[in-house]
Amino acid sequence: MSSKLNRLLAAALYPLLAPFHRLRSVGAKPWAQRTFASCGEDLQFDPVSSYFTYSQIEIGNRVHIGSHADFSGMVTVGDDVMFANGVHITDGYHRWDVVGKTIRDSGPGEKVRVHVESDAWLGANVTLMKGVTFGEGSIAGTKALVLADVPPYSIVVGTPARVASVRFSDVELREHLLLRGRTEAEADAMVGHRRSELSAAGYDGTGL
Repeated sequence: MSSKLNRLLAAALYPLLAPFHRLRSVGAKPWAQRTFASCGEDLQFDPVSSYFTYSQIEIGNRVHIGSHADFSGMVTVGDDVMFANGVHITDGYHRWDVVGKTIRDSGPGEKVRVHVESDAWLGANVTLMKGVTFGEGSIAGTKALVLADVPPYSIVVGTPARVASVRFSDVELREHLLLRGRTEAEADAMVGHRRSELSAAGYDGTGL
């Protein structure tokens, strides 16, 4: 059958088939939610357009995952996380360092779980690679390629991703955490932890 005939046939049948596609979408969501390793309340996602290795993925509460997501491998997502369209996460990839073998024949390397901590926001087409911890409260700009851990309450951009700014000053972050229900000790510990992580990432205090 020619491609032109295929298009004509598809156009003619679309009004009849569209309700079945919507029915499939409605049925796919509750099935998929039961298939995750764990899944909190109020998950918004599209299992029809996206790919998930369900049995290896843990999802927290109030998470939004945009369309055309690809979560491959072991992934843990905290609460109140937002993923824009086209986010890709993988816990491993092929080895490329075996002398005398092609990349194809070298096989996969060690797989390491990816962690996306609570209150994070990942923009469209962001990629997280194996073993990454994407820190609490952090943001990744569109198309960022995240190869290393992201400090909490920071903003990363680029390929590879780098820290471009922070969400709050130390004083603001402490106040934010207290308002969110953390104890003074927990808030002070987070402020100190972020300082350490930003220093390790080479952030000099300038940015957006």
